[in-house]
Amino acid sequence: IDCFYLLVAIDILIKPLLIKSSEKIEQMLNIQIDYWEEDIISQIQDNIKQIKRTDDIQPIFSKIEDDQINQEIDKLN
Repeated sequence: IDCFYLLVAIDILIKPLLIKSSEKIEQMLNIQIDYWEEDIISQIQDNIKQIKRTDDIQPIFSKIEDDQINQEIDKLN
């Protein structure tokens, strides 16, 4: 449950900046939180009651390989 709270907190923090990544987190956790509601804590607690184990967990961001980084650096030079 502590991990769930951590993931929800990350979701809340990145929502304004990384909308698609936030949506991925919400989809993986099977939650829906209305961030404009005043009582967000009760929404989180309600979502905890609905936690279901899923094997559909995927990385939110893809890894950037060193070769790709070097290519981008070369383009800048």
